[in-house]
Amino acid sequence: MASAQELTGTVVDPLDFPLASPPPGAVQNLANPESRAYQIYAISAVFLALTISFLLIRLYAKLYIQRSRTWDDSVISYTGVIITVVSEPGGAKHLWDTTIGDFSDKGFIEELVVVALYGPVIFLVKLALFLLYLHLFGRLRWLRWLVWLGILVTGCFYVSGPIVVFTLCAPSRGDSWLGMSFKSKCRNGLQDYGVAQGTINLLSDFYLLVVPIPAVLALQLPKKKKIGVIAIFMTGFLACIVSTVALGLRITYNKTADITWNVITLYIMT
Repeated sequence: MASAQELTGTVVDPLDFPLASPPPGAVQNLANPESRAYQIYAISAVFLALTISFLLIRLYAKLYIQRSRTWDDSVISYTGVIITVVSEPGGAKHLWDTTIGDFSDKGFIEELVVVALYGPVIFLVKLALFLLYLHLFGRLRWLRWLVWLGILVTGCFYVSGPIVVFTLCAPSRGDSWLGMSFKSKCRNGLQDYGVAQGTINLLSDFYLLVVPIPAVLALQLPKKKKIGVIAIFMTGFLACIVSTVALGLRITYNKTADITWNVITLYIMT
């Protein structure tokens, strides 16, 4: 029997093959596929601008108005610089609009670098908050112990992220970076590590939320001011909500039929 190539007289590039067939009701469009790239670009731009703006306002207030600087200011500055460097949004199409040629060694390495840096960057954010607690309530011995415990646990986990990521996905002799992305050791290992990372994110966010509350309640302040201070710290509850949603997405996204499309929601939440 003649092949499709012999019948049509055309050569089909294997790199142009889609990763999946479209489900019922969906239309495949390899020439001009729908993409969620604009969502990543828009959200990254907005939050990056907000991050840099608040960072500059804080540094101006501390350095030029209060004329003082603490360790949490330094950590926040370094975190702002790193976020600026690694905030490079990508795009995503439906799985059936994604071809083999959309993947490459270079693209996979860049993805691994971003995943590896995520942990250390998150640790710097949490470290800045822990140092702020030491600056505000450092006279309380029990709080100092809780803060250093939090720094030790989160630091050991997050800083080890690059080692874990590249141990799982670095190719051995004879393998390629792209080839490793299809192996279960790398693919499933990254998913399991992502779930563990999401769990630590959630637990540490609640830890950061709860630790300063007894110290705030013990402050000799009028009731209204004390409520206001507690309300400021309770804004951290929003981080707990986001971490909860992100953890749920980390657990379920790999089980969806359209992973390349749905994973963007996880990127946005994290």
